Order: sequence, then C-alpha cells, then structure tokens
Amino acid sequence: MELKKLRDSCLNKVKNKNQYLLERVDILSPYISEQFIDKLTTLEPKKITITTDASCSSMTIENITNNYASQIERVNLTHCEGIVHAKCYLFHWKNEVTNKYRRLFLWGSCNATDGGFRRNAEVFSWMNLSKINAEQKNLLLEYFRNLRDGSDQVHGIQLDLDNGVFIKLPSITQYNPDISSFDFWIQKGRLCHPFPNDSSFRHLRLTLKSKMVPKDELSEALVKNNIDINQQTTIAYDYLRHDDNDMEDFKIDDDFTSTWKSRYFIDTVYGLWTSEGCFKKNNKNFHKNNYAKRKNEIDIISKANRTQRDDWCNKFIEKIKVINKSTSNASEYFHYKDGYLNIDKYREQFHKQLNRDFLRSKDVWFRHGYISGYNFTEVPPMREFASHWNELTLSFSESLFFEINKPGTRSWLAQTIRDCTDIEYPIDSDTLLEELNTNWFHHKEYIECFYCEE
Repeated sequence: MELKKLRDSCLNKVKNKNQYLLERVDILSPYISEQFIDKLTTLEPKKITITTDASCSSMTIENITNNYASQIERVNLTHCEGIVHAKCYLFHWKNEVTNKYRRLFLWGSCNATDGGFRRNAEVFSWMNLSKINAEQKNLLLEYFRNLRDGSDQVHGIQLDLDNGVFIKLPSITQYNPDISSFDFWIQKGRLCHPFPNDSSFRHLRLTLKSKMVPKDELSEALVKNNIDINQQTTIAYDYLRHDDNDMEDFKIDDDFTSTWKSRYFIDTVYGLWTSEGCFKKNNKNFHKNNYAKRKNEIDIISKANRTQRDDWCNKFIEKIKVINKSTSNASEYFHYKDGYLNIDKYREQFHKQLNRDFLRSKDVWFRHGYISGYNFTEVPPMREFASHWNELTLSFSESLFFEINKPGTRSWLAQTIRDCTDIEYPIDSDTLLEELNTNWFHHKEYIECFYCEE
C-alpha cells in the first residue's frame, strides 16, 4: 500500500487540493516500526499519535519518540486480557484557507510496520469520512479523540454504514504499570544469546589459485609468518595480531563477569531471560571476561587514520613478498601480473577489508555485540501465539522451580521468591507458574526488585 495513494483517494475531485495539508495521523496498531514512521513522515503530518499494545518494543518506541520528536504528539500503551490487536489509521487533511477537513479511515490486517504496508500480503479497506452520515462520523472521531487524549478507558463502538457494512472497534484500557501482570513482566524482559562470531572481522581472507599440499614450502612459509591456514585454498591474515604496538594489556576484573548470568538470568527455551529493570541497571556489566581487550581492538579499528591503515597494509604486503620469495612455485598460488607478484591487487583487497571493518566498528549493534560477546534482544511479541508463549513461560517456571529448590543457588530471582515473599515452596513448576499468574499483584513489589542489592 503506497501511502501517497491514500491522499489521492481522500482528496479525489476536491478543488484546491494543494491547500490541504496533513494535520495529523492517529495510529492504532499492536506493532510499530521506525521504518514505517519514516515513510509516514514523507506525507509531512504535523502530528502523529500512536496507540499500541503495552508489549510493543520499548526500544522501538524510544527510538521513534526521540527521532521524530517534533511530530510524535503522544504514544499510548494499552492492554487487554490478550493483546490489543486492532489495526486502524485515521488521516486528517485540513484546508489551511477554509479550515475544512477531509478525513480517511483505513483498517485491515496491516501493522504499522514496513512489512505491513510494503512487503506482506495484507488486507486493506478504507473510506472517506465525507461519504458517511454525521452521526457515524462523529462516533468514530470521538473514539480516536479518546485514544489520542489517553483516556483510561475507551469504550468500543460499532459503525453502522450503508449497504449492510459494520465496523466494530474494541474497548481499550490504558496500560498502568502499577497493575501490570506476570505476563507483561515476562514480555517486557530481555533475552541473552552469544553474539554470532564474525570470523571475517579484522581478518583479510585470501583465496589461493590452487590447493596447498600439507607441509609443502607454502604452508611452512605461512606458518612461519603467523598467517592462518583456514582451508587448503584459503588463508587469513589478522592485521591486529601483527601490530603489537597498538595492543594494550588490560587487567580483567572478573568479580562480576564470572557470575552475572547465574545471578540475574533464568534459562528459557528462547534464551537466558532477565527483566527490563534488571537489564537497564546492569547491562554495562553483562559481558565476557575479555571485553576490555575486545573494546580496545574495535576502538583501534574505528579510530585508525590513513597513516595507520597504510602501515597495516605495508606490513601485510611485506609478509606476502617474503612468502612469495621463499616459495619456489609461488605463482601457482598467488596472483601475478607481467611475471611479478600483483602487489596492487592485494593492496586493493586489504583496503577493502579495512573499509568494511571500519563501517562495522561504527555500527552500534555490531560494536556492542563484539565488545560484550552477547546479543541482548527484547522478548519477541509472542503473547498472541499461545503455543510459543506457553513454551516460554513453562520453560521459565521449570528453570525457576529448579533454582528455588537448589541448595546454594546463585539466582537472585529464585532467592527473592524463596526468602523475601510468602510464596510457599511449590510442589512443581506448574503450581509455581499458577501462583505467579494468579497472585502477581500481591508478589510483584518484591519480585520486580529482585536485582536490587540491599
């Protein structure tokens, strides 16, 4: 669905179209993406109001409100027994001369995401509000006005249109953290996974023209010059390992890092879980023991100037020259030009690798993952998918039950439930899960602060 077509549909046959500007857009959607908001801003709306389910990504909401602060008027978090799953959009075009409005109401299966409006096969329906009677139009406008104002409770409505068409919009309750549920607490948490190793970072990989023979002249020369042999036809050069002057020694303080996963996380089928509050307070300490060394490595790459890059390249070229001279049949493996080693080709390859590494060293996601050794993601919005959600919560309760009953457990969450609340020792994980779901309001004051030291 092209957003610009909506304007054409709404202002079709209207005189002085250019006098109509997009006054505001009201969005009701369980999921939002920054890419969609970016596309929406091409229509130049003055104000955007978003109403979404409380399980929507906190990071996404924060990025949108920060990056589009001049247009985002309000973001309302809502909840219901399941998930606020309605997808509706109200566009308000205003004539800047006459102050008259033309409005378009869009609904369907499409989330407020780039996938919903561009990539996926979705259902779209829309109507020009000037085509319906005043009573129905005012009913719809009041509904969205209540959403926009952040009313604690917005009652559902049913629009009775012509030709037997009915549209029913749901009742919606504003999310209140003071009465949050156990499910919300889990949904708003973070999952921890090892950061995927990128073996090409800081390594120049060269493909040889022919396969090497084990323990021949070339392989011995490569080993002697500390160049790794990955396969019979591939070698790898770590340009930082060969530049000892740039590498500093760090004293690693592993007092925290050796125990943080067992202290603050619970194992689940989708990864190690911790609460949003715990992550925000302690995320700077969630990393591998060698994080300082890895930070130094990526900082060296991100700050390297032209002189430093040329120096790395020259050292590599010198090693290739040495290996070339010490190997009688080097032309079978290395690229030659006019009877000589093609230095320019290898120099070009090396600088391409440096440019790729420089870009990755500046990428926030890659940089954080490389330094910490882990990737921390928000829990996917899976409460609407019962089987996946049950897998998560059941595995959570099973791990927690095990930790509660384990003598000397390091888990602060298990200790909190066992020692700081009046939950009696449950007989099994199902009983524990039922207790947390049923009596969360009674226990939440203690459990939500499990990571806080006295």
